[in-house]
Amino acid sequence: MSLGAERRMENRLKKLEDMIRDPRSAVNLESLLDSINALVLDLDYPTLRKNKNIDTFLTRYEKVVGQIRDLQMKSEDFDKVKIIGRGAFGEVQLVSSDDLNYKLIINVLLSLKELDSINALVLDLDYPTLRKNKNIDTFLTRYEKVVGQIRDLQMKSEDFDKVKIIGRGAFGEVQLVRHKASQKVYALKLLSKFEMIKRSDSAFFWEERDIMAFANSPWVVQLCCAFQDEHYLYMVMEYMPGGDLVNLTSTYDVPEKWAKFYTAEVVMALDAIHSMGFIHRDVKPDNMLLDSLGHLKLADFGTCMKMDATGMVHCDTAVGTPDYISPEVLKSQGGDGYYGRECDWWRYAVLRRLSGGNLQQDHGPQELPQLPRRPAAPVVPELSSDIDTSNFDEIEDDKGDVETFPTPKAFVGNQLPFVGFTYFKENQLLVAPNNSAVIQENSKGQLVSQAVYCTEQDLTSVLGSVKAK
Repeated sequence: MSLGAERRMENRLKKLEDMIRDPRSAVNLESLLDSINALVLDLDYPTLRKNKNIDTFLTRYEKVVGQIRDLQMKSEDFDKVKIIGRGAFGEVQLVSSDDLNYKLIINVLLSLKELDSINALVLDLDYPTLRKNKNIDTFLTRYEKVVGQIRDLQMKSEDFDKVKIIGRGAFGEVQLVRHKASQKVYALKLLSKFEMIKRSDSAFFWEERDIMAFANSPWVVQLCCAFQDEHYLYMVMEYMPGGDLVNLTSTYDVPEKWAKFYTAEVVMALDAIHSMGFIHRDVKPDNMLLDSLGHLKLADFGTCMKMDATGMVHCDTAVGTPDYISPEVLKSQGGDGYYGRECDWWRYAVLRRLSGGNLQQDHGPQELPQLPRRPAAPVVPELSSDIDTSNFDEIEDDKGDVETFPTPKAFVGNQLPFVGFTYFKENQLLVAPNNSAVIQENSKGQLVSQAVYCTEQDLTSVLGSVKAK
């Protein structure tokens, strides 16, 4: 990456940080907290909560906003001495306080996602019918210009060059992209806000973001950052050039030794997300991707649900691919589904097929040993460049019109369910990705990744720890 490109990227982040730190700025930290506080206060009424967008927002934020109020400065921090003045709009009191220091300390970079709240407000309110309300028009007059400046400084889709579409699903598509400033290659997932609200019962975008952002596991596809605009959520993920396990099994006859290798890595991946408190619910070869070293990572967490305190989830919709769906999930359709991580281990039978049925069906790993190093993968992808897509199917560009939200006649809060989705790991785009491999040329002039070796006994110990209950 050129020094100039790096400086431009850093300058944009620095300007955003300065706006948040500057007490004279319309979007300083206290103003951002005020915006989300005001939203909760203005929306928390039974009639308004009948709107699903509003109820979703309040369910996520009302508790944390209460905590913010406790931490922020408030009238209870002062002892009233005497009233010393009174006017048309209120009074002036003489007060005393032993502590005028703020109790709230927040990392500015973490506050960048709070820009979502004021951005969402402007997008949801900026319609002619709604601007007839004087309160709304006053707010927009103050903030619409500065919010436009924020959008220019924040991460956006224009920061990337699209190389190719490598996947498409119910809510959007996955593109192979190159980040203009760093020249690094990523997989960019686009999720349509319109489609996710229309089918909100099956859209688990928060769970997907949180797993990839915080798993910190070599067996889970990692999230670099997440951002949004009026129409889409964007997730910038590490690119897995080896394709999926479906592609591998259609290219090679998979011997039992290979099947055990990939089975062990799936076990480690499932253990990682279960340890975070999530159930995947759609484990299948299509969601098992191979990195540049040939190692398997679990992906596509859009069906994941958070377990309750007993390790179970409630769901009345059958989700996942019919060919691999577990009995527990299937029976939940139209009823009160209640099941646990056993539905993921049912899908583990997919890998039993690969191994010729030699692996026992299981309900999960018991005290998995940690490998000293990852073993060499059976197949290491031969890559011609960092944008090699030879392991992916050809997908045509969708030329159809993008369906968007209709112009509202009243406040509907279409942006509210996505407030706080923005995620940015400091300097993540300016350095090599966590999974970056050592690339060397082979005798054919092709780019291949160096593998890291360990003993077959280490691999076998993982499979040996998977015992039937």
